[in-house]
Amino acid sequence: MSPDPNEEDDIMASHLSKMPATIAKLAMLIHLLDGGTGPITLVATEKAAKWRVYLYKHAKRIYGSGQVGTTQLASRLGKKLIASTIKEPFTAREILRPQWSGLTDSKLVEDALVELEEAGWIKGTPNKPATGRSTILYNLNPALVKK
Repeated sequence: MSPDPNEEDDIMASHLSKMPATIAKLAMLIHLLDGGTGPITLVATEKAAKWRVYLYKHAKRIYGSGQVGTTQLASRLGKKLIASTIKEPFTAREILRPQWSGLTDSKLVEDALVELEEAGWIKGTPNKPATGRSTILYNLNPALVKK
């Protein structure tokens, strides 16, 4: 049984909302491939339901693996930043800590941050401490924060 779509991120929830139609079509194909005629059989429907579990696992792996485009990750990150309790200014490293879906790789996080900055959602400011490595501190665009 797949999880409640309300608990999934937006992309996965959209994918899961299409699953009932996919299973119905699979049941019809399985029925025909098994030589069936007339109404779709319960056996064909049960086989299609088993495919649902398989397809869900693969979708979960694909959407969570960073195969999602940078724009989609940036959108996901922007929504997370607006809803989160991450204090400003924040760093890319602080985005990695919560291990949000699709945002577990430093390169992907950096790409998403660049995209958000280009879209005007955030502003990055280089910070060169007296010792240690320099980093970029980010602040959300105040217009995006609900008051």
